Amino acid sequence: MCRAMKENSALSNWFQAYSKSLSIVVGIILSIMLIFCSAYLSNLSSISEYINDGGVLHTLRVMPYLTPEFMPLVVLPITSFVYLTRRGFERRQIAIGVASLLIASSVVFSQSLIQTHTFATLFSSGFYSVCSILSLLTIWLFVFLMLRAAFYAIVNSASDGSVLSDKSQPADEDVSRHEESAASEQQRRLNVAPAIEKQSTLFTKKYHLLIVFGILLLAWLPYIIVFLPGSISYDLHLQLLQYTGVAEWSNHHPVITTLIYGAIFSLGNFIGGANIGLLFMSIFQVILMAGVLTMEVWAISKLNAPNWVVFVSIGFFALYPLFPCYSENAVKDILFSILFTLYFTLFVLFIKDPKACMGNPKRIALLLIAALLCGITRNNGLYIVVLSMPFLLLFLPDAKTRLKALVPICLTIALIPALTSLAVFAVSAKSGSVREALSVPLMQSARSYLEHSDDMSEEELEVLDNTFSLEELDTRYDPYLSDQVKGRYANESSISQYLGVWAEQATRYPMSYLDAWGELTYGYWSLTVDPAYELDVFYNYQQNMIREVEDAPYQFTFIASFPFRQSFSQFIEFLMHIPFIGFLMQGGVYTYAMIILAALLIFARRYRYLVILLPCAVLMLTIIFGPMNGLTRYFLGNICVFPIMIWACVAIARGKILAFHKLSALKNVQADDRVVEVVEPSATSAN
Repeated sequence: MCRAMKENSALSNWFQAYSKSLSIVVGIILSIMLIFCSAYLSNLSSISEYINDGGVLHTLRVMPYLTPEFMPLVVLPITSFVYLTRRGFERRQIAIGVASLLIASSVVFSQSLIQTHTFATLFSSGFYSVCSILSLLTIWLFVFLMLRAAFYAIVNSASDGSVLSDKSQPADEDVSRHEESAASEQQRRLNVAPAIEKQSTLFTKKYHLLIVFGILLLAWLPYIIVFLPGSISYDLHLQLLQYTGVAEWSNHHPVITTLIYGAIFSLGNFIGGANIGLLFMSIFQVILMAGVLTMEVWAISKLNAPNWVVFVSIGFFALYPLFPCYSENAVKDILFSILFTLYFTLFVLFIKDPKACMGNPKRIALLLIAALLCGITRNNGLYIVVLSMPFLLLFLPDAKTRLKALVPICLTIALIPALTSLAVFAVSAKSGSVREALSVPLMQSARSYLEHSDDMSEEELEVLDNTFSLEELDTRYDPYLSDQVKGRYANESSISQYLGVWAEQATRYPMSYLDAWGELTYGYWSLTVDPAYELDVFYNYQQNMIREVEDAPYQFTFIASFPFRQSFSQFIEFLMHIPFIGFLMQGGVYTYAMIILAALLIFARRYRYLVILLPCAVLMLTIIFGPMNGLTRYFLGNICVFPIMIWACVAIARGKILAFHKLSALKNVQADDRVVEVVEPSATSAN
């Protein structure tokens, strides 16, 4: 024991003595490896040709020529960054390491899928294996260093707004220094508590919210005018046909959303025809979207956000084309995203001050109603509410209060399937097919058949053919969309037989299964643009011809001419292809954000507050097993709550959330290994 402590102390002293030199060496090596990785990962599909032409040595000579010209310029900034952010190891950095590994793995494996349509390429030869592992480690180290610097800057600025200057301080000396100053830190924090309590003054009057609401509508107005009376998706057009009795009712699209949109459309159609009905639906969505986003901005200000964070959030909602374009496009996913945003905003406000919510019947009622509406407007809404709302009980101080909150939460959860079943019964709608939950398994079976049909028995082929039809499967199979496979699913009575074949083949064709899942879902966990999904499909989208329905009764007409709409659409497309702006439409941005924010909360010892990420995480996890790769409207809810999700986690990590409670409720100060935090009695007991 003593020997180990001495060795650890010697290692720490050695690192402190040579940390500057080591950081420079690491920075240079990291820069060189990043240059190599960029050449390797961007040319995965062609490297095999170089190997076949001249072998490994020839390929290594060619690699520098495959590097982007600007890449050598990164050596100086990366080396400087590593030097300026150097510090010793602490156990809580493990969370950063895990998050960095997940992100690095996503980058490497998604590149393999995009360029070669299989994960197997990364380890198809010794050269590929070595390069893939080096790329994974290099990206991991780069992301780790970036996140480590950011996390320390966030957490260390919690008390006095400054960052520790000695970045090379060993972990054991740092903890010792913290323990010695804990008492004085406690006294200082109590003395400055009134300053920490100060909130944003932007929304002291009710009309301030009306101004934000007006800013959003004014910024969105050009998009709304150009695409008057609004856009409509194929899905909602089909729902309108169900509402009017032209098509058979089905709960494939939730019946309740069909009733809502159908009633609004019928009112407008009665007043002035189909165009007015579409206009009413678009106005309905635009007003709801602007109102909910205004509430989110107000909630951000209540989370002790500085004014610039509030202004950036307003700018994001007002200027990013996605919000006006989607808000005027009539489709059920928009209504769900609006209600999800409302639910998540109230969810965060409950965590921020559970006592205030429990003491205010209107606020708790609004939260329950938002959860109910979120749960009934899309099929995965139930999972979001069930897997997030009960965890709010962790923030209540005692068993009596938790029991008091548990009853309405359980009633709300029970009402979601009850209301859905009631609506289905009322209109005699068909239940949604189980095939919607089988998108990934069916695609895995289809790919396995295309790649290994010669290895399958007659019995297996018969089961697969009876399940989704093997006829013309080679032309129907689209790795990014499951519709042409699951659309042939017809024999639900033999589902147990099919699942048995699926499970057995999973052990024989694991790579085919992984590749099928990856190509169907990587748009949700990668920053790369889905080649099968054009960025401009979310706006200017109108479906006047309904498949399988002759003489569709509703024909909608844009007010503006086609050339004008086309020019405006090309301008939007230009904006959406600007690199940073375009990234904000990729699902990987929001998946990475959740991983990083979870690591930040763990790093800051705010384990209980991981609950705040549950609604967004469940939303992304449920659509990862959906029918289409990277469809933006599926994860639009996470885009809408992006600002409050980020700031809430940052505020929690910095200890700002607890500072909202009244000073009379502050009774003790609790210290972790670096940050001293003011803790409310309820929060302490809940821990």
